[in-house]
Amino acid sequence: GGDGKVTKGLVPSHLPLGIIDFEDDSTMVKSVVCPADSQLVLISDGLSEALNVVGEPFGIERLCDVLSNSPQQRRLDAVRRAVAEHQAGVAVADDISILLIDCGRPAL
Repeated sequence: GGDGKVTKGLVPSHLPLGIIDFEDDSTMVKSVVCPADSQLVLISDGLSEALNVVGEPFGIERLCDVLSNSPQQRRLDAVRRAVAEHQAGVAVADDISILLIDCGRPAL
């Protein structure tokens, strides 16, 4: 929400996109209701699995901490900085993607 709290996590039930042909996938569509003034955050596994020099992954808990402790308009930059600091001195091994979607007020 706008207060920085992580209100719901979605657990994937299928392989990541691109691993198998779309026609072979039994993907189900999920609907999510986002409260007004909240953000929907989507990440690739490369972000949560980004390792530091001792082999520790960045992790979902650390991501949630960064998001919760950052103003909504600065969350993307805060995550970028936190991941870069975490990975300092380590070669990037996977793509790192994050998408923050601002959820506006519902239509009248």
